[in-house]
Amino acid sequence: MKKVSVIFMFVFLIGCGAAMIGGLRGEYYEGRIGQSVDEFEGYSSTFVNLAMPSFSYMAEMALRFEKVSRKNKPTTYVMSSYLYQDDWLFVKKLKIKLDDKLYEFDSVDNSSKVLDGGYIQELNYYAVDRNFIEKMANAGTVSIRLVGKDYYMEMNYESRHKSLLQDFLTQTK
Repeated sequence: MKKVSVIFMFVFLIGCGAAMIGGLRGEYYEGRIGQSVDEFEGYSSTFVNLAMPSFSYMAEMALRFEKVSRKNKPTTYVMSSYLYQDDWLFVKKLKIKLDDKLYEFDSVDNSSKVLDGGYIQELNYYAVDRNFIEKMANAGTVSIRLVGKDYYMEMNYESRHKSLLQDFLTQTK
């Protein structure tokens, strides 16, 4: 019995450690198209998260595409980047290459935090339209680069991201 308890405790602690450093934080996990509604404020949104493989298990990156509908206002689309790691990038812009055409997005808003354990979180927001999202969902090759103050990080776009983006477009017609 003592041996089983020790094994259980070991597995539990490993799981807790993995949860702290693995898996996207907050709402930026991948695998579904989500919705958010705030009747008091009069808006609703539909979003999809594209979690990107990173160079290190200690870093996480994601893109989010969101369709926002507000009462008595035109529908807008927003793209945001999420970065979680142990060093600052100070994201200034996002570059996305679709096939051979380069698109550059300046950050229109951002939020950064120092989290437990010395990790940081950087969120940046970019103005985008549905036409761009459609181009990205249908591109043969996609390259993504977060450009910071002194260096950059690249995100790996995969076939599952393309499929999620196409599903998002279908659901937000």
